[in-house]
Amino acid sequence: MEIMRTMMDFEFDTKKVQNTHFHQDLEILYVLDGGLEIQIESEKYELGKGDFLLINANKRHSIRETEEELLTASFRINFSMLAEYLGTNQILFWCNTTADKNEAYEQLRKILDRVLNRFYDKEGEGALYLNSIYYEALYVLTSYFRIKADDSRLKDDVTPDNSRVFEIQNYVQANYQKQISLNDLAKKLYLSNAYLSKYIKKRFGLSFLEYVNNIRLFHAVDEMLYTDKKITRIALDNGFPTTASFNKVFKEVYNMTPSGYRTSVRQKTKEEVQDTESKEQIEQRVKKYLAGNTVLQDEVAAKNLDLFTVDAKETTELKKNWNAIINIGKVDALLDSEMQQQVLIMKQELGFRYVRVWNIFVQDMYEEKDGTQILEGIYKSAETGKEVFFD
Repeated sequence: MEIMRTMMDFEFDTKKVQNTHFHQDLEILYVLDGGLEIQIESEKYELGKGDFLLINANKRHSIRETEEELLTASFRINFSMLAEYLGTNQILFWCNTTADKNEAYEQLRKILDRVLNRFYDKEGEGALYLNSIYYEALYVLTSYFRIKADDSRLKDDVTPDNSRVFEIQNYVQANYQKQISLNDLAKKLYLSNAYLSKYIKKRFGLSFLEYVNNIRLFHAVDEMLYTDKKITRIALDNGFPTTASFNKVFKEVYNMTPSGYRTSVRQKTKEEVQDTESKEQIEQRVKKYLAGNTVLQDEVAAKNLDLFTVDAKETTELKKNWNAIINIGKVDALLDSEMQQQVLIMKQELGFRYVRVWNIFVQDMYEEKDGTQILEGIYKSAETGKEVFFD
């Protein structure tokens, strides 16, 4: 079955350390518990509980825990789909609660919390509604946090020269799975092949082909380690024209074949003590967080919107209200002395408190008094003298 293509997705994590890495997709990192330090390129930021920031495409970053019991939520935004919607690859955001404050942050935080509350409702019709919340988040992001070229907050990052670097990075990241050439990029940037070749060599320290293969290799290695796809499939899916060309580039960087590298890393992973909690432990942390989190109600109900925590050790006796009442029938049945006697015997044996009757406005329930008929709501049994009530 084909998986629904989504603009966003999210997951919880408890990793204490994430080494330097980068990716094409945008990422919102939201601290739910504990604290962390994140380094993005040369800048460092301290995030505490409730803080979040957006990591732009292709920005190298690393993370380390600064407060114990770290729990984060990572929201991934598909760069290619967003670029398609916005009609440009020049996408840059400034969204960092540790650096500035405005009302839009609280608006975005509430939307992210609504997403997290639907962690157990990510399939079927729940996924459809979750997708609509993703688009709300993207609308707020693009309306309030998208950066323009003249934005003073990124005056050191956005220069004509850096803008060109971003264009090159974004173009390669968006198209590395295809057969692209220096000529294709030169036409897009309205530059000559010779000038662009020298520019890339100067800024990246690599030729255009070396840079493209470096990006392809980065994604290919990721698939080798975290999927069971065959190496031939991985090579072709990541833009290498043949398995031979993939093997050649891989050996130049890792000094071994792709299959040898996959085997050695997986073996090493099994032997090492992981710095990440097990899936079961993460699941418990997530449940604990959601149980203590204020649920923001959506207008559209979800099957698993609310999460309840039940302690089986604390119990109270259930009051069985149905044992306190019996049905008799029409009210005029109680005018019969035998019925009255039967009700009293049943009350003594069963211990009920109420008798349910109906049709109380029948003629037999009225009596004459001063020429006017009145309804007797309470009367005494002829034989016992006890009052009998009806509703």
